[in-house]
Parts: sequence; structure tokens; C-alpha cells
Amino acid sequence: MTEKSKKTDEEVFYPDGIDIEIAKEKFNIKPFVLKNRLIVLKIIGEVIKDFNFQQKDMAKLTQGDMISLLIEVAGGKLIDIYQVVLGKEKEWLENNVTLKDEFKIIKAISEVNDISFLVQQAKVLTKRAKV
Repeated sequence: MTEKSKKTDEEVFYPDGIDIEIAKEKFNIKPFVLKNRLIVLKIIGEVIKDFNFQQKDMAKLTQGDMISLLIEVAGGKLIDIYQVVLGKEKEWLENNVTLKDEFKIIKAISEVNDISFLVQQAKVLTKRAKV
């Protein structure tokens, strides 16, 4: 590896974007900007309530198990996140996104965003909303 090709820790842990393909369209999944992060935090907060209802031991889940559980528990709420991330209308998503695509989307989101931090933020916001 040459000096120019070395990546910084920031580039490794927080890439600028990840390319995925859905229904023969290419998308670059990028880190959330503030506006989108707030929308996603609200959705994650709603999902956390459902996770807590399920009472799963999150710490013991693998990434694949976490994604499967997220798809199972979050159900229709995920399409709202997909709209934010992909910039596509709900109808297009409903007609083109397969279960395999959902795994690609969620995996890409988790790779370019600090998901554990977002979940912690959503938990704090959810607790404050109860007060």
C-alpha cells in the first residue's frame, strides 16, 4: 500500500458512501445529514419501543440477526427510512425492493453511519418524550 492509498481511521470507520444496486438502479448510501438524521431518529425511536416490547437481548445478536429482527419488528416503518436514504417514493419502493435488497440497504446504512450512536440518541429522545 502506498502513502497515497492509505486510508485514515475516519475513512475506514465512516466511509463517504457505499454503492448498492436495486432494481437495476445504482444508489450511493451516504452518512445521514442533520435533517435526515432527525427523521431517522424519530423512526428508530418508534422501532425501539417495538424492540423493547419484543424484549430481545440485543447484545447477543449478530449483525445478520439484528437486520432480520429489524425487518420483522420495524415492518412498515422501514420504508420511511428507505425513502430518506434512497430518495424514492413509497410506491417505487413497494414495487421494487426485495427482502435481499432490504438487507443491502440496512447493511449499507449501518456501515456509513454510527448506528449504535443513533440508537442511543433515539433511546434518550424516547425517554424524554415519556416525561
